[in-house]
Amino acid sequence: MRAIEVPVRDRWARRLAAAGLPYGRSHRPGGEPYDYWAEGTAFLLAREEAAAYTAAARDLWRAAVALADELLGGAHDLGLPLLALPAVQWSARAGHRGLAARLDFGALPGGAPQLFELNPDVPVLLPECGPAQRDWHLALPAALRERTTQVNDLEAALTRRWAQLLPRPATVLHLTCLPDPDGEECANAQVMAALAARAGWSPEVIDHDALRWDGTALCAPGGEALRHWHKLYGWYWLLADQRHSGYALRALAAAQALVIYEPLWRVALESKALLAHLAERHPGHPNLPAATLTEPDDPRGWVRKPLFGYQGAGVHATTADGAVHRGDAQLDHETGWMWQALVDTRDGTGRSRTVSVWLVDGEPVGLGIRDNDGLIVSAQPRFVPHLIAS
Repeated sequence: MRAIEVPVRDRWARRLAAAGLPYGRSHRPGGEPYDYWAEGTAFLLAREEAAAYTAAARDLWRAAVALADELLGGAHDLGLPLLALPAVQWSARAGHRGLAARLDFGALPGGAPQLFELNPDVPVLLPECGPAQRDWHLALPAALRERTTQVNDLEAALTRRWAQLLPRPATVLHLTCLPDPDGEECANAQVMAALAARAGWSPEVIDHDALRWDGTALCAPGGEALRHWHKLYGWYWLLADQRHSGYALRALAAAQALVIYEPLWRVALESKALLAHLAERHPGHPNLPAATLTEPDDPRGWVRKPLFGYQGAGVHATTADGAVHRGDAQLDHETGWMWQALVDTRDGTGRSRTVSVWLVDGEPVGLGIRDNDGLIVSAQPRFVPHLIAS
């Protein structure tokens, strides 16, 4: 993987917004603007390099799903709220169908992909990995476009999956998101809604906090009962947060009348405890750093991660010299912890890359690369579009 310069498109931020990505120019926590989308730069991968990421994602996803199903049938601790555990087990037994997932790998210079995180519940990055990268690639000079490709069948694969999930007769799909200053979450919901519409659904995007429980059903602001719900709010927070646990658990009780994407059993995959169990089950796996649920006596060479967290929040990495690196976001909830062996993926400039692979129905269909300032994935990385030499 190496960075190359590519032409900058005229009015590129507007083009990104038209493709569904309004936050190509974003803001840091203090309000300082910065370019989230790295226009003018691309990461060029060899075909074999891209294949290594997609193969690792496919194989580890299958292993993780099988292991989660096994662990939910026993007494293994995945850090889930005990009150919700029977419902999680029921969802797994019922075989509720999922839509998509995203696996995040550390890009070890010259080495194998390193699985850092599973995102099976709320896999955002859809606009940038899908339509924004596609539009960007089509706008490249013909000489470069014709000798490169991408891992980007994401939009078509999601449309096919929504078509498989479409009930007869077709019905309304409610998609919920929480508005944020840059519009990231709702942009993800809007792109997903457009893909569902292509498949025959009637999508409606609404504010997550506008949902109401009327005593018998979860309802949209107009009073319509939800029957098919795509949410961009993690199951762990729905079950653990006092603001939402009431209606979340009631909605589960009425689950015969409400289909939820992603399904509840995916919360077992969301727990980073699963990474520890996975590493224990497959010692020495080239794509799995060692991991444990027991705090090491010496923190050096380990990364402490919350069982449930987002974008590096609450992550502490201690290098061999004792230096501690912290994620730039704080946890807003209580959670357990896991420890993963530190794999330093920084290059000579001190930067690191996170390679995300999207899977739909278990098959890799999309790839996106984020460029981070340091050792830990940042809440304000740069998204760098990718090319594969053909």
